[in-house]
Amino acid sequence: MSDIHRTSQWLALSKRMRVLFKAQVDAGTAVCIDCGRGIYPGQRWAVGHIIAASEAPHLAYQEWNLGPTHHGKQPGSQKNCNQVAGGQMGAAKTNAKKARAEGNEYPKWY
Repeated sequence: MSDIHRTSQWLALSKRMRVLFKAQVDAGTAVCIDCGRGIYPGQRWAVGHIIAASEAPHLAYQEWNLGPTHHGKQPGSQKNCNQVAGGQMGAAKTNAKKARAEGNEYPKWY
């Protein structure tokens, strides 16, 4: 959780957006912004960012950049969808940094 998610502005915005997304979840039409699968009534979910707040802090409070995401372990996964997405983003940064340090900025097939 970033500092953005601890602000009163985020708490107020996510509370307001949760009301809107809850209608979609209750109707069975909500789609997880991280995995693309449905979020169904009774499943745990949270308000998340389409473009991560850590990648674009200036978009953190934009309503169009928010959507429902699975919260809680999903079938076949040990983590929440938003945790998986964050982990993939972190791994990509780490791998790119390592490749630059080793002088392998481009894929071997390039």
